[in-house]
Amino acid sequence: MDANVDYKTENVALCRIPKAEELKKCSTIGRLLNELQIILQTELEQNPASEATTDFKKNLEILEKAYKEEIPKIVDDYQKEYPSFIREKLPKAEEQYKKLVNWSDDVDNPGDKYRKAITQLRDKFYNHVEDCLKVEWDNARKEFKNGKCCRDQALELKKITEQEFEHYKKFKETVIHYFKQLDDIYKKAEVLLDIENYKALYAYRLEFYSILHEVRQLKKNETKRPAQSSTMVKDHEWLKSVLTGCLRNYCLATYEYFYWHNNWIELIEQEKKAAQNYQNFKDSRMNKFIREAQDVTLLSDEEGCYDEPYPNPKNTATFEADKY
Repeated sequence: MDANVDYKTENVALCRIPKAEELKKCSTIGRLLNELQIILQTELEQNPASEATTDFKKNLEILEKAYKEEIPKIVDDYQKEYPSFIREKLPKAEEQYKKLVNWSDDVDNPGDKYRKAITQLRDKFYNHVEDCLKVEWDNARKEFKNGKCCRDQALELKKITEQEFEHYKKFKETVIHYFKQLDDIYKKAEVLLDIENYKALYAYRLEFYSILHEVRQLKKNETKRPAQSSTMVKDHEWLKSVLTGCLRNYCLATYEYFYWHNNWIELIEQEKKAAQNYQNFKDSRMNKFIREAQDVTLLSDEEGCYDEPYPNPKNTATFEADKY
């Protein structure tokens, strides 16, 4: 399935939340958490039973703990170790590197030309490849994120079109209920006439008329000429047309959800593959490079092997890192 579709640009804007853009402007994480708590309190007042609100509350507790407890502890532990990094381990590493330079910087062993060739080998077939694999992984993660957003939106649209179709499938029952409501209202209003409760009687009249207006659409208004009539008669032909239109929308939404859901599954695998390619290469590159560096020979331009460089990063993880 083609993943290179418009969602990569259009859907990003579609999924953008204005409030989130405002929150990004908070100068500190503490201020950001305060703003999120304000939002939570509003949600707890307005939608206390909402699953989303409950989940939001739990997530904020995790974030608050990370800010107040976890980060200080991590930083404190690092601060305790930091002096040994600077005073002991870094000087030791610097001294070790000086020895490595001294061991490999001889005029003849391996020599300037070999050092240059090995450096080029590392830059071209190891550093460049790792950079490309990292970019491809980043691209795959972006596509995965946007693809999920499209899938979720398609699922909601599918639910809405299904509900609309189900609603009109029950239109006959709706009309029967209208007439039952009219009978009930009339009986309640009729009683009020005997006790002269004209205010309530008038209120029932308004309620009766609002429903009567709905059922009047079941037949053609004979008092209006065809050109003046703005309301379609809700007969069986109208119902067939509405149901067909709803079913059409439901079908399209079902396909769109299938497309984006299938696309999202592919993007999951694509992201996993890109991540694995990057990690596999990163884990094995040093040993491969050390082994290959020992095979470097100096050839003239005419004798040289014109190795193709690793391709520039793509938008999808369709390559195989092992070939390089």
